[in-house]
Amino acid sequence: MDEIKQKLRTLSTWYYVLAFLCIPASFVAPLMLILSTQNSDDMKGMVIFFSIIGLISSLILASGIAAVGYGLRKRCWWTYCFIVSCLICPSFPIGTALGVFSLIFLNKPETKQLFTQQGD
Repeated sequence: MDEIKQKLRTLSTWYYVLAFLCIPASFVAPLMLILSTQNSDDMKGMVIFFSIIGLISSLILASGIAAVGYGLRKRCWWTYCFIVSCLICPSFPIGTALGVFSLIFLNKPETKQLFTQQGD
């Protein structure tokens, strides 16, 4: 069991790293989109609006990824950790590797037992 707990802590740390990397990346795409728009004022307003929506969505995703790191470390929220692991799989390459490894590890009976002992 100690080996599984250590792997959960390591996996948790990687989720925190991914969340930390998502924060500056959240600002890059909207900023590039706004700076590249040289159309009329109406079009620029719409681009800024959708850029802000994208920025907020990306920051919410980053906080959700950090919450998975917390859940893995405290061994709670198994279902939430599973769902977010599925959602980050398309984020190639780091999200894919982390998501697939998390899904495999979360489905092990020993890991599920640790989560149920915590009251999930």
